Amino acid sequence: MPELVSEKIVRARKAHQCRTCNQMAVMPGQEYTRSTYVFDGRIYDWVMCADCRACASFVFSWCSYDGDGIGEDQYDEWAYDTGWEADSDPATQSDEQKAAISYLVRSRKMVAGHAWVGVAGHPDDLECTHREDGTDATYCGGDERDHLWSTR
Repeated sequence: MPELVSEKIVRARKAHQCRTCNQMAVMPGQEYTRSTYVFDGRIYDWVMCADCRACASFVFSWCSYDGDGIGEDQYDEWAYDTGWEADSDPATQSDEQKAAISYLVRSRKMVAGHAWVGVAGHPDDLECTHREDGTDATYCGGDERDHLWSTR
């Protein structure tokens, strides 16, 4: 079981990758959480962006935290379980559903910028053919199930 040595909220002097959503989510000047742990005789730091920190209480409650540590896998499972069934209208979403959707979009596990566009004449092909600017440079290629509120 990981042992927490210290935890503090600090202001970034350089960009950091969040260990939870695996994105360069901490930019210079932003506050983030830095936790130091000891596990199996090794010491390590866990950097967490403010958005992932805001989800932490939901994740800990969802997975019935038993002291073994919570990482990206548990965040992913919670977010898919909680956010996937959310209504497309933010006014009807709970705070937890909003946090889950935000996590999925931020960690690039859910596409929210456009609706899924199927392959013309191939209804069995789940690849999205959306092109942001009409060129192959912005071709999506994502799976239908990864698009927010697709017809899945």
